[in-house]
Amino acid sequence: MEYIMCSPLRRSLLRVAILLFTLWTVCLQAQTTVPSGDSDKESAPENEVDPDLISPQATFTTFLKAVEAAEGSDDEQQWEKVFKTLEIPKSAGDARRDAALRLKQVLNRLGEMDPAIITPDSEETAEERLERFELFPDNPKEGAKLQFDIKVRNPKSPPPGALILANDPELGWRFNAESIEAINPLFGWLEEIGVFSFDDEKETPLADIIRSRVPHWAKRGFFLGMEVWQWVLITLIVILSVAIYWLGTVIFAALIKLGSKRFRKVHALEERRRAARPFSLILGAVSFILMLKWMGIIGSALAVLLLAGRLVLTVGITWTAWATVNFLTGVWDRYTTTTATTFDDMLVPLVRKTLKLIIIIWAIIYVAASIDILNFVTPILAGFGLAGLAISFAAQDLIKNLFGGVTIFLDGPFQVGERIIFEGYDGVVEGIGFRSTRLRTKDGHLVSVPNGAITNHCVENIGRRPSIRRDIQLGITYDTGPEQIREAIRSIRSILEDPEIAKEIHPQFEGDSNLPRVFFEEFADSALVIRVLYWYASADFWAYTEHSEEINLRIMEKFAELNIDFAFPTQTIHFPAAGNRFPGSDRSD
Repeated sequence: MEYIMCSPLRRSLLRVAILLFTLWTVCLQAQTTVPSGDSDKESAPENEVDPDLISPQATFTTFLKAVEAAEGSDDEQQWEKVFKTLEIPKSAGDARRDAALRLKQVLNRLGEMDPAIITPDSEETAEERLERFELFPDNPKEGAKLQFDIKVRNPKSPPPGALILANDPELGWRFNAESIEAINPLFGWLEEIGVFSFDDEKETPLADIIRSRVPHWAKRGFFLGMEVWQWVLITLIVILSVAIYWLGTVIFAALIKLGSKRFRKVHALEERRRAARPFSLILGAVSFILMLKWMGIIGSALAVLLLAGRLVLTVGITWTAWATVNFLTGVWDRYTTTTATTFDDMLVPLVRKTLKLIIIIWAIIYVAASIDILNFVTPILAGFGLAGLAISFAAQDLIKNLFGGVTIFLDGPFQVGERIIFEGYDGVVEGIGFRSTRLRTKDGHLVSVPNGAITNHCVENIGRRPSIRRDIQLGITYDTGPEQIREAIRSIRSILEDPEIAKEIHPQFEGDSNLPRVFFEEFADSALVIRVLYWYASADFWAYTEHSEEINLRIMEKFAELNIDFAFPTQTIHFPAAGNRFPGSDRSD
């Protein structure tokens, strides 16, 4: 079937696309700092770096003090101080604590450190214009070299990584991502060469207990800073999560079967499993995320695995919410078939679309938070105030159509299933959405009409007519005599008074008596016109056509009995007899 999209929608979409591009440009410009005042005045610094991160020494000191105070406690303020010294995204969650504690363990194995001896302060950093400082192993400070040489003597292999402090112009000095990746390999390397902590560690993580029981070859670095045993365990966790998913599907399907029996409704096995899979997917994803904490993984490997787990969890929650909305609105939809009004028939699709839109928005926001793009989007959103005019201009049609849809629901000029005529389109209303109303024409075409246009123009609602008025003009030939005309009128009235015919004809219309009318109306150009008026009692168009067909056939049969012929447009041309001239033709040539 042909789908007709009204041209205002194309213009609206084009306008939105152009203005969104303009808005994007404006928002990017809004992020730049525009100096105010005279050009010869010094402008204030664009960003003030946190004093705790102003130099490698300040960052190192902040980390040591904050992690010492935070370890073994839930002091969020101290933990935030720790986290700001590490280049780890917030999406890593509790894994940030694991990374900080493991970094502390590595530093403890390198000996008791004095930040003033092994790291440069802000003055030294400025003099040497440092942007990157390697804390271990290639520390240029003499005190650090001496200490590390004492702790790490004649290693059999070089260090598998380095602890590096890097300067971010906006955030200050932090342990960079390269350092975070190197923490676990450095910890294993120091353990292999027999370097132990000078300080008693308060707790032994489960990952360290597992690591102490695996063979030596499984402790080698393999990929993304993870050791072989960790990759083996990750594989087992994935297999176990899949097994939990399938086991959950069986359990939830069994529960659905029990519920179906209680409500006396039987579902096929495949239907039960299809309904159980979203819940099982959530169970498998949660199991995977929880089991990751046993691994002692930090850095980019953890970020990738957590992102994968959270994406699967988001799919599961979205799928479950989507299926729940379909189920609840399906129950509601079945209930609406028992009601007389069609308002709930229009409301159910609107509620279904609204809830699904909320689900999609939630899923997008959650995924955006998981992959840390909100920090990129937030400054753009902050610039929307400067582009309010552009947004208003671009969205005016969308807003007009949205409010038009609300007006249709409140005012109720038509409902789903009613036949209307609008701007030349004659069809049955199939649905009323946020932006448009859909009509199915007699030709089978689907027409999408913007709601704003409907509220601003006249709509002819044929579906609400209490009856259908029929106006028949019967033309009979001029050779029909007066008595034949009187007999034709009496015959038509008798047809309309027949019980089978009369029961479908309105005796009254809007409180006034409106019995069928049959009368000799006029002398037309080529016919004598008998006019017939009556009101069909039902608004059902196809029933009306059947009723009209029966009346037409009876009239034809009756006229045939009376030898009355139907007239049709004719023109008679008279020719003069031989020798006669037309008037005015007697003049001489």
